[in-house]
Amino acid sequence: MVANRGLAETANDSVQPRRVAAGRQNPDSCDGHDRLPPIESCTAIVVALSATDDIEGWPIWGVHWAQTGVVGEKMKKATIVMWRHGATAWNDEHRFQGCNADVPLSDEGLAQAIRVAPSVLAWHPSVIVCSPLIRARQTAAPVERLLGRTSQVDDRLKEINVGEWVGLTAVEAEKLDPKYAAAYRSGLDYRHGVTGETAVELGTRVGAALREAARGGSVVLVVSHGWALQMGTANLLGWDFAQSRVLRVMANCAISVLTRTSGSWRIDQWNSFRQGD
Repeated sequence: MVANRGLAETANDSVQPRRVAAGRQNPDSCDGHDRLPPIESCTAIVVALSATDDIEGWPIWGVHWAQTGVVGEKMKKATIVMWRHGATAWNDEHRFQGCNADVPLSDEGLAQAIRVAPSVLAWHPSVIVCSPLIRARQTAAPVERLLGRTSQVDDRLKEINVGEWVGLTAVEAEKLDPKYAAAYRSGLDYRHGVTGETAVELGTRVGAALREAARGGSVVLVVSHGWALQMGTANLLGWDFAQSRVLRVMANCAISVLTRTSGSWRIDQWNSFRQGD
């Protein structure tokens, strides 16, 4: 079933980055919702698309945005370097992990973290803030060793609560709750499992954690999860759920960078593996 390719992205933490051009539909999209929202409906505009090569040699597309219209938070300049955790066995099996399953990194994930750590250090972070889940803590460990400091743990940086879907694939979740598939194809937010969170609820708690981490105005490294970082970013930019889907889920161990200047946040780099991609 073609639709399950899109649905699997919510279960799979190892989704690969894709090129999405302004006003153009992603050719790999199953539901047509990868189209950039109209400029007049957004608080952000695309200012550049750049192609690079990642550490394994396949193309990474970094989307650079200029963000406008956000008021308040008149604090000093701050940079948030967001680092997604490495791969786990459940990523490879396309299973929902969320905050409900504390699955460790696979051997591949551990190697990814070691390999990407020097690139993370290029931003010279002064603080590390990390999700309490083991896959994030293991990802942060190589940078902790290189910097000689430990992470501050923030429970708000945990991945989305997937409720009863934990351990299921997207196909299994759709069978359990057919309304999920319909909502996804319509670009609507949906509660994960009966007792889980919506994406907007996730963004609210992660956005609060990101704002607090950046309060001091330094360069902060935040080690977290795919949906958490995507929706936390959307919350900072004032985007709704439909607009947040423009940002494809970050690849395992990928880096994205947010900068606050004059009280406004912008995306400087998205879904890459080194500074300047």
